[in-house]
Amino acid sequence: MSPLHPLKSLSLLNEPDRHPAQAGWRRTAAALLAYALGLLLSMALARLPHATAPLWYANALGAMVLLSQPARHWPLLLGVLMGLLAVFNSLVGSPWDAGLRYLPGNGLEMLVGAALLRPHLGRLAQRLRPQDWCLALVLGALLPGLCGALIGALLLPAQTLRSPSTTALAWWTGSVAGAMAILPLGLLALLRRDLLRERLRQPEAWVAVLACLGAALLVCSVSSQPHVYLMLLLVLVGLTQGLLATALATWGVSMALSYVQGSGLMPLPVSISEWGAWMTFLPLAALLVPAQLIAVAVERLQEQERRVKEDFARMPLMAASLDAQLRLLAVSERLQRWLPAARPGVALVECLALPSGERGRVQTFLQGVGAEPEELRLGDQGSPTAPALRLRARLSQGEFGAQLHVVLEDLSEQQRMQEALSQSRNALESSHFDPLTGLLQRGPFFERAQQLLARQSGQSWALAFVDVDRLKQVNDHHGHAAGDCLLAQLGHGLQNVVRPGDLAGRIGGDEFALLLAGVDSALKPEGLSERLEQSLAAHIDFQGQALSLSVSVGVLVGCEPAPLIELLAAADAAMFMRKRAQARPGPAASGAGSAAAEPAA
Repeated sequence: MSPLHPLKSLSLLNEPDRHPAQAGWRRTAAALLAYALGLLLSMALARLPHATAPLWYANALGAMVLLSQPARHWPLLLGVLMGLLAVFNSLVGSPWDAGLRYLPGNGLEMLVGAALLRPHLGRLAQRLRPQDWCLALVLGALLPGLCGALIGALLLPAQTLRSPSTTALAWWTGSVAGAMAILPLGLLALLRRDLLRERLRQPEAWVAVLACLGAALLVCSVSSQPHVYLMLLLVLVGLTQGLLATALATWGVSMALSYVQGSGLMPLPVSISEWGAWMTFLPLAALLVPAQLIAVAVERLQEQERRVKEDFARMPLMAASLDAQLRLLAVSERLQRWLPAARPGVALVECLALPSGERGRVQTFLQGVGAEPEELRLGDQGSPTAPALRLRARLSQGEFGAQLHVVLEDLSEQQRMQEALSQSRNALESSHFDPLTGLLQRGPFFERAQQLLARQSGQSWALAFVDVDRLKQVNDHHGHAAGDCLLAQLGHGLQNVVRPGDLAGRIGGDEFALLLAGVDSALKPEGLSERLEQSLAAHIDFQGQALSLSVSVGVLVGCEPAPLIELLAAADAAMFMRKRAQARPGPAASGAGSAAAEPAA
C-alpha cells in the first residue's frame, strides 16, 4: 500500500470526500497554471533593459506543484515543469543549448524546496505561528535558492561571460527575493484555501493592497533606498488586514521594485557597480520577512478570537460575554433564539423584558460581580410580569481584557414542568385510593402489603379481614346512597384505628383488609377481632333516619411472609367462622322495623 499524502488528512483543505484523487489533480492543474504565469512574469522582468538580478517566482510555485501530489508522482511532475521551462526559454528567443543549462539548477531548487517543506505542511495547515512561518521561508526560499545558485555557478559562467561568484550571487539574489515574495501566496493556496476565499471576499483587503502598491511605486520612483519605507508599508498592511493582504502586497511590492529597477526608473548612484545593483534585492528579501511574521501573529490572534467566539456561540447554554459597560460581546445561539434582541453591542439589561425594579437589580448585580461566581434569581418576588430567571456571572481576565461571562437559565419552563410533574404524581397517587372510603384500592393494597410483609424479618404481624354486615339490605331498603354512607363511615373508622406504618384497603364491594405490622406475638386473634368490631361499629343519621353500622372481622396472626392472597383467604375463613358463631343484627332504620336475624351469607 502506498503511503498516504500528508495533506489528505487535513480538514482545512476542504476537499470533497467523494473524489479525493480528482480533487488533488485539479489542485495540481491549478498549481501548474500558476507556475506558467510565474514563468511568464519572471521572464518578462528578466528582459527589462536594466535588469541585473530579476526576481524569479517560478521555482517556488514549482515546489507548490510538487507538494500538491504524493512523492511518487514527483518525477512525472518535475519532468512537466522542466518541459515548460524549456519551452518558455525557446519562446523568448533563448537557444536550446543555452536554455538547457538552466534546467538542472531550477529543477534542483524546486525539488529541494518541496522536500524540505513537505514534513512541515501538517503543522502549517493546523495552526499559524510566527516561528513555523519563518522556518517555512527558510526551507522554501533560502536553502533551495542556495542549491540552485551553486549549480548555476557551475553551468552558466561560460554562457554569460561572468565569474562563478557573480553568477551565483545573481541567481541566489533573484531566486531568494522572488521566493520570499510568492511563497506566502503559494502556501496559503495549498494549505489555507478557506482563509484565502474568506479574505478575497473582503473589499477592505483589496483597498489596502492597491494603496500599498501605489505608495510603493511612488517611493521607488523618488528614492534610491526605498526598502525601509516599503517595509513600513507592508507592516502596516499586516497589522490591519492580516496574512493574505500582506502576501498580495508583498508580491506586488516585489514586482514594483523589480520593474522600477529593471526599467531604469529608480534613481541609482552613478558610481554603483553591478554588484550593487544586485544587492538592491537582498535587503528586499530581508525586509519582506518582518511584515509576514507580524501578519502571521495578527492572523493567529484573530483565529483564536474567532474560534473562541464560535465555541461560545455553539454552547448549549444561554450564555453571553459582556464588556465593562455591560454590553454584549458574544452571544450563544441558544440565547439568541430565546432572546432575539440579544446581539453584540447591545446592553444585556435592555434586551431583557423586565420591570424597572428588576432591571435595577440586574444592573446592580452585574456591576458588583467579581472573580468568584455569583447568582441572582429573578421572578421570585411575586411579580406576574417578571420572568422567572436565574443569572450566574463571573468576571475573568483574558487575552482581550476583562470580560463578564453570564449564564441565564429560564426557570419558568422548569416551574411549569415541576407543576406538571406534581399534578401527575398527585393524579397517580389519587388513582391508588378509593374515592368513597379514602382507603387503598385492591391492587395498590396487595402490592404494598406484600412489600410490608417482606420487610418484617421475623416480626409478628396481624391481618384482619373486615366485612360489612347486611349491606345489601340497606341498599335495598334505603338506597345505594345510604350504603355508600355506611362505607364512607367504615373507611373513616379504619383510618382512625391504623397506626403509622399499617395498611388499610378496600379489596371488594363490602370487604376490607387491615394489615398491622410489629404486633405482639402473644396477641389473640379473637380479642383483636372483638376490639375492631367494637371500634368500627357506629350509628349514623342518614336523611333523618338512624342507621347502624356493624362489621364482622376475621384476624390472622403470623410472623412468616407468605403470598397475600393465601393469607387473606385464611383471614376470610376466620371471619366466616366468627360470623357463623354468632348472629348479629344487621343495619336497621329506626321507625322502619327491624329485619329478622339471619346468618351471614
